[in-house]
Amino acid sequence: FMHVYLDDIFVFSDTIEDHEHHLNEGIFNKLREQELFLKASKVELYAESMDCLGHIIDEKGLHADSDKLECIRNLDLQPHNYNDIQKFLGLVNYLSHFLPDVSAYTNPLSEMSKNGQPFFWRPLHDVCFRNIKDLCCKTPILKPIDPQNPDPIWVVCDASVSGIGAMYGQGPTWQT
Repeated sequence: FMHVYLDDIFVFSDTIEDHEHHLNEGIFNKLREQELFLKASKVELYAESMDCLGHIIDEKGLHADSDKLECIRNLDLQPHNYNDIQKFLGLVNYLSHFLPDVSAYTNPLSEMSKNGQPFFWRPLHDVCFRNIKDLCCKTPILKPIDPQNPDPIWVVCDASVSGIGAMYGQGPTWQT
């Protein structure tokens, strides 16, 4: 019912009654015992969605932060130097679990950004750049595995010379 990350405490419950019990009997009592205090302006109670480490969590699942996606989608110009590519790839990497097969498009850009490589933007790089932006326009909602769901759980793995990838999911077929 609780997850702590650095100075953030996330409390989640199935019902309002459970939530109040978790807060009052669990979290607030422990904080009081340890003489730890919360800043009222940073406390959000009974939220239906929350921003957690740059991702949005709600009853439907885990969503990519729309601001980060918008940042990538609105890039009009291609990267002009190593620094531009590294910034772009850093943001894409942060969102990569929402972007299926993104490594197929980031690999040529990563190779280009290695030290000692001459910076030369080729048509392949332009295709990769546009494909990544396109992927950001259709990000899925990621859902946790539901142990009560009778649908099978799928683990799909793939490897090649340029990378490895894996995904897991739940549904009638592995494409679900």
